[in-house]
This record gives sequence, structure tokens and C-alpha cells, in this order.
Amino acid sequence: MDITPYIAFSSNCIVLDIKDKNPVPANISEIAKLIGAARQNTSPVINSLVKKGLLFKGESGIEGNNAKAYAVFVNPHILYAGDKDNVNEALQVMFHKAMKMKVLKDLPDKLF
Repeated sequence: MDITPYIAFSSNCIVLDIKDKNPVPANISEIAKLIGAARQNTSPVINSLVKKGLLFKGESGIEGNNAKAYAVFVNPHILYAGDKDNVNEALQVMFHKAMKMKVLKDLPDKLF
């Protein structure tokens, strides 16, 4: 599965349509639909990748059915949609701790 077509330029957020002027973050249910998987299978995988520092979940501010919705961001050290010499500062802060984790310590190149 390739999520590249859903990663917003500069923010590295997984979105519904990267061509929109203001792309809307995809919540976990929508990500499950995008990749053709069941939500109950997608959520544990995303949570596992968050624990490993590969993804970051941030509250999107949108709530539906009394449940919080999360925007999901891809670690820019793994994949970055934008100018690697000008990585979004907020994105750097989100993944600062991840770079200290053993899982990501041995990456060959660091962007920032």
C-alpha cells in the first residue's frame, strides 16, 4: 500500500485530498478506507507506528459521534513531502523525541 498520494506538502499530514487548497486531515476511519482496511485493524497498526516514532497523532479539533478525531503525521525522517532544507518547525517538534528512540537512531541521513 502506498500512502504517498495522501501526504500533504510541508505538513506531512495524511489528508483526504492533497490537491485541495486547504487539505482536510484524514482521521483513522478515513485512513482505513483509503488503504482498504477495516478500522478495527487500522487503529492498532497506527498506534503501534506512533509508539515507534514513525507516525504522530494530534487532535484535529474535529469531533464526531462523541469521539475525538486525530490527524496523523508521517515522520519527515522517513518520508517528507516538501523542501528537505526547510522542514516545518511544528513537524520538527512533533518528532524530536522520536529521533532519540532506538528504532530511529540508525537512520542513514537526518533531515534536521
